[in-house]
Amino acid sequence: MSPAAERTLAAWSAEALRLLARVARARGLDGLRRVNALNKLLNVIGGPDEVEEALAEVGAAPSDVEIDVLTRQALELLKEYPRLRARAQAGKPQLAPPLVRPVAENPPAPPPVEPSPPLSFPPGTRPVPFPQAQTLSLLADPLFFREVTLPRGATPRDLSSPDATAQIHKRQEASIASFFAPSPASERKPEASAWTASLELDDDLYVVTTALVGLPQFVKTLDLVTGERRVTVLASNLRSGTCRTPVRPSTEKYAWSAGAFDEDLGEELKALELPGLQASRASTFRLDAAGAGQLLVGAVLSPGRSYRLLIPPELPVEGFAAVDVPATPAPWRRVEITLPTPVPTELVARLLRMGLAVAQTALDVSFAGIAAREYRLGRGGERYACFRPEDAPIVRVAGVETKEPGALVLFLAGPHGQTRFPLPPGKGPLVELGPLVPGRYALDVLSLDKTREPERLFFEVDEQAGRTPGIAGARVSLELDGESVAVEDAASLDLDLGHLDASRLRIHAPPLWRIGARWEGARSRSLPPLFANGRGEVPAENLLAAIQAERETERIGDLHLDLGDLGAVTLRHTQRLSPEHLREKLRALLAERGSTVAEEPDLSLLRTIWIDPVCSVLGYQVREIAPMLDDAGKARSFAAFALEATVREDERITVERPAALILGRRGVDLVSTARDTARDLASRLGRRDGFVRAILTDGLSWALWERGRAFAAAPLALRDAVEDGTGALFEAFLSRFHA
Repeated sequence: MSPAAERTLAAWSAEALRLLARVARARGLDGLRRVNALNKLLNVIGGPDEVEEALAEVGAAPSDVEIDVLTRQALELLKEYPRLRARAQAGKPQLAPPLVRPVAENPPAPPPVEPSPPLSFPPGTRPVPFPQAQTLSLLADPLFFREVTLPRGATPRDLSSPDATAQIHKRQEASIASFFAPSPASERKPEASAWTASLELDDDLYVVTTALVGLPQFVKTLDLVTGERRVTVLASNLRSGTCRTPVRPSTEKYAWSAGAFDEDLGEELKALELPGLQASRASTFRLDAAGAGQLLVGAVLSPGRSYRLLIPPELPVEGFAAVDVPATPAPWRRVEITLPTPVPTELVARLLRMGLAVAQTALDVSFAGIAAREYRLGRGGERYACFRPEDAPIVRVAGVETKEPGALVLFLAGPHGQTRFPLPPGKGPLVELGPLVPGRYALDVLSLDKTREPERLFFEVDEQAGRTPGIAGARVSLELDGESVAVEDAASLDLDLGHLDASRLRIHAPPLWRIGARWEGARSRSLPPLFANGRGEVPAENLLAAIQAERETERIGDLHLDLGDLGAVTLRHTQRLSPEHLREKLRALLAERGSTVAEEPDLSLLRTIWIDPVCSVLGYQVREIAPMLDDAGKARSFAAFALEATVREDERITVERPAALILGRRGVDLVSTARDTARDLASRLGRRDGFVRAILTDGLSWALWERGRAFAAAPLALRDAVEDGTGALFEAFLSRFHA
């Protein structure tokens, strides 16, 4: 079967299954029944009889006209599938015409889509006027324009017709009304039926309740019960505003009790009841705009997103840095993870063993570059970003790379109405919004490809954003061994991260504040972001676990913490090892591998098992260099390497090559200056590559060559230096060979 025929058949069956999914949703089937029915449909497509039999399992007879129409359409498509498959297998052309006309090699730019005015691109930005003179600026240059093409037989999502945009706007307005809590200016006393609760995961698990307005004054306390565990909360705390109550992970439901008043408040407290966590898979908490972990119902993770996972004791935790969360009878494990794009196959397999899947077609929409002034709470407990009118929020769209302009379309709904903006082709475009008038907004990103689910982002523009007392006085402080350092703009601390215990370091920030992290050293890399918990504490153990390899192996490095509007902190790491500590490390290596080194003739293996770890203790990284040994040198079995060391110059960290290393077989002459000896090779290497020093060794004996020095000291035996009781010989060894 040709690739074109396979694409046509796939699109044909996908359209039928999409219609059946709508039927299943309209009939109110739960997720598992729906998935099972659709999977059976997908597996038994072979003839009309099997299709009708499987279709009957989706639900009872249609109860309204819309479901009846959808069912008939899906059934007709699936009945047509065997005929199309037979034609494809016979090599006959498909009858389904392409939905999009082919385009010329260099087509003209398409006309602008109404109601947006024609695009005008001044240098530096790509402004697109909003209604009421507001602007939407694109921060990436668009490529050439072509008509969007989809696989033959696939129906693109309608994102341009007046009816489609009107429907999208209607859904956005409804979502704004349901997501945002009442504004202070129009807030009315809510009824008790508005009470809501949700689960959040930070350093602990919390049940978060909205203000229980209307809770009778004669109720003094409420109990949060799960299994045999009971937590008592003051009713005044629950009435006054959002309340976060720490709880233990449990597979049993979380229910509230008013004791003797349960009969009076039965229906209201029932609205606060939450189901227990999953016992057969990890529970997933997606990090919202403020970094709070919001519980997800499903088990599918999206690339590019950050999550916290709560894993029951029975499931394996492989390859993740896990923190225990107390529970009965055994602790659960908490894992923080940011899925890369694309997700490696090994990571997908590890997540699958925890009962989680990775979405293949997810979009990721988030704010970038400009920090929100503050975060507020929506009706369902999810936090959203809040900006001022003079801000210009920047939105990043990730998770998919498009080839044609308009394959992704941005819809912004707010007080001004709706603005539609097709995004240019590329990966991860940045879109600048603003300036915006005060109000509440919903930003939708939709793809022409119907297999990609839409993504929505809520935010608010308010003159008073960030001006509440709690935000105006927000500060960050560090506490090391009991001494506190306030962060005004930028701060730095000199310390040895290798010997730092998490209990000695405390970082305090506003609750749920986001902190970016980056390591600069021999190798530099960005680290997963950190978030302060509900008490404003940043988990130092997570920060130190993220740089465990660097703490153990790198002599010098900087850990940068970006606190957004609140400043920045640099932890300047310098490894401070005493001679005794170095002696113990080398003694352990000799005890474990010394006898093998004395007998190993293979220099490449000797480097791996001995030279690399010993040089790491001495502060070096061993690197390959271009070979220069002639036949005589090879016969004597020498190998040459460069030694790299990390140094700090003012505020910069650089990597230098202070010396070379000549490795020879056991017993090689390290003193002679005759041709093709170790010293002769070091001299030639110095002339070629500019080295002024070289370490000469057979693994156990060590000597030093220095340019311009006519006489050389006798080699030192590493074992003798380590075992010297006076310590003088070992200090002499370090003075010669330590970085």
